[in-house]
Amino acid sequence: MGLAQANMTADEFLIWELKQTDKHQFYAGEIFAMTSGTAAHNAASLALAATLRQHLKGGPCKAYIADMRVRAVHNYFYPDVVVSCAPTDTSDPKAIELTQPSLIVEVLSDSTAAFDRGLKFAAYRQIDSLQEYLLIDPAAKTAELFRKNTVGIWELHPSDLSQPAVYLKSVNWTGTLDGLFE
Repeated sequence: MGLAQANMTADEFLIWELKQTDKHQFYAGEIFAMTSGTAAHNAASLALAATLRQHLKGGPCKAYIADMRVRAVHNYFYPDVVVSCAPTDTSDPKAIELTQPSLIVEVLSDSTAAFDRGLKFAAYRQIDSLQEYLLIDPAAKTAELFRKNTVGIWELHPSDLSQPAVYLKSVNWTGTLDGLFE
């Protein structure tokens, strides 16, 4: 993830981004160009998004992939997979931005892992509707699920090949890491 431009307001970013051919993330006044993912990154994102789409079919929640922008206060990101159950997010088929996601998933890479775990997660935690944040690491074949408990504290629920089950309470879905890494 490379710095594309700095010192811009959120409103300026939204206008600027409309004119761009590539996606960019906006954090603390700086714009970062999105880089392409690996085959493993793409496969993990697609596997989870497809599974969640089928699981959520007919209900109020919808799963989206990397082209859906998420607003986290005055920051803007494009998560690998995101689920929203809010009517304001799911009712407009032309929408390009979600403001009330319940689940966000990022597939880690060497270049984004520290940011995804640190500053990006801190920004995501400012979203009141967010209940779970899942980090998938295709290289290590692990997942780190952070879930907000009833008093608003984020708790870690890790998975690896020795304990491969992943339970996403926000969407009532259980799967395995093997399914994500096929």
